[in-house]
Amino acid sequence: LIKGLTLDFGHAYPSKLTIETAEKTLYYTNDAEKFVATDVLGETDYIVITPLAMAGGEQRMRIYHVIMGVGLTFSNADVKSISASSSASSISEELPSEKLTLNLYDKKDLFNVDDSNSFIQFMDTQQNVTVSFGVAMDDGSIEWLKYATLLLSDWDSEKGILTINAVDRLSVMEEEYTLGNKIYERTAYEEALSILTDAGLETDQYVLDECLKDIVLNNPMPEASHRECLQLLANACRCILFQDENGRIVIRANFANVIGPENMEVEANGVAKWGDLTNVLYGTEYVYAELGVDFIKADGTMYFMPEGTEYLATSYVSEQVANEKGLFAENPIISVTLPAAHVYYGVNLRFGGNPPQELIVHTYSNGVAVNNVIFTDLEPESTLYYDFGAFDQMVIEFVKTKPYNRVLVNELAFGDYTDFRLTKDLMLEQPHGYSEEKVKAVRVKVFTYENDEEGNPQEVEDEVFAERTLNLVGKRKTCENQLVSTMEHAEMLAEWLGNYYSNNVSYDVDYRGEPRITAGDIFRMESDVVNNLQAEVVSQTLKFDGVFSGSLELRKALKMVK
Repeated sequence: LIKGLTLDFGHAYPSKLTIETAEKTLYYTNDAEKFVATDVLGETDYIVITPLAMAGGEQRMRIYHVIMGVGLTFSNADVKSISASSSASSISEELPSEKLTLNLYDKKDLFNVDDSNSFIQFMDTQQNVTVSFGVAMDDGSIEWLKYATLLLSDWDSEKGILTINAVDRLSVMEEEYTLGNKIYERTAYEEALSILTDAGLETDQYVLDECLKDIVLNNPMPEASHRECLQLLANACRCILFQDENGRIVIRANFANVIGPENMEVEANGVAKWGDLTNVLYGTEYVYAELGVDFIKADGTMYFMPEGTEYLATSYVSEQVANEKGLFAENPIISVTLPAAHVYYGVNLRFGGNPPQELIVHTYSNGVAVNNVIFTDLEPESTLYYDFGAFDQMVIEFVKTKPYNRVLVNELAFGDYTDFRLTKDLMLEQPHGYSEEKVKAVRVKVFTYENDEEGNPQEVEDEVFAERTLNLVGKRKTCENQLVSTMEHAEMLAEWLGNYYSNNVSYDVDYRGEPRITAGDIFRMESDVVNNLQAEVVSQTLKFDGVFSGSLELRKALKMVK
């Protein structure tokens, strides 16, 4: 049953046409490249589009795009209120959730339940509800920000008001998953694919982190709902489970949110004998004077080269020197490798001496090229703003600098996960900071399974735990994830969970509301003491009744655990 049809004909469009279905034939006149019909086409298994006359005379009819149904756009005046919320656990301790309630003024009686031609007759549960917010720009254009892609759960229509409720895809994945209830070796990635495929999802409806391929499972998956199995799997792999704005289910590594320099690997294709590549991630102020063009500064910031080899703690100094045109025989390269693929918005570079005039940033994920971005007009302190996507290796290639200069990088630091910053002017009041309950120790159980006489897996009753002590006082947290079958896996999980519970500072913030924020996001927040605090969104609410408002539950982003 179809209501509405949109056809993009391009430049050559019919001025008269018919649309034929199994139930009816409809006649239309048209004066635009994009044709939109809002009629009910009825129940049909085919649609025949016949041009009767073409604008501009004799020419072929082409159809570039077909959309079944009608897309509705509501302005501020149409919306009575919007209430949206989302939550996600950093350690996949609980299932994520996302909900939205939309209250609309039905001024034209478009959603009357007694009208067979009403839009309400074509709204079915679990159909997609895509929510975008339009923001007016200074030039008068509208920029649309996609907020969420949810599933319709129910609706309610009364005179003049329509209420639509929508939920995330995980919330309806209630059927039981039984294919994994056996003892066999597979990667967590293979198990995740099996769960998602069994739930009926297509490949464009989920995103799986490559780190799942590094986790080998032997124990059976419990006979539980698909969503509960995904949560258990995410927890066992030190991942966060959530749904993105496109409605895709995402399992993403969450063991390296705030990556310390000690957990990165840095390499270069040549370092001057007085350079020290190990300091590039920690930063330094020491620069030795050289005779390159416009290099030496007599302001006390440069040092004379010593006669021996006892050099100051410099940072990266390229072995390669530019020629008279500022080019290199072999471009200097710095490579930074991360422990897992992550998303960063921007790279911060602090140069010693003259900054390079051109560089290229190459990013890779699991050995596959992701981005190649050229940057010019660099300053002594430069932030390379770009959404690099998920990468586990970044290679910075220096192409050009001043004649007879080397490339000096005093510090390299990755930027934010997003370019959003929660500043004080966005907050309605000061953040409420508090400490979670102190945890004395974290225990992770090692599960052992054996098949019974009928070939069904049965748990061996034993008490084997990996334990990490955190404090002298507090309560003991126990993780019982039956996918954990080795002490090595349990110890890795105990360290990750221990890090989470040690990092126990949380914040509640009421602010002006931002449709780009959802649970699981990481951004920077201002406070009276720290201006660049990295915080992870545990839960958020967004409301609109003519103006935006919202609230956030935040937690300091996890520190890297190997």
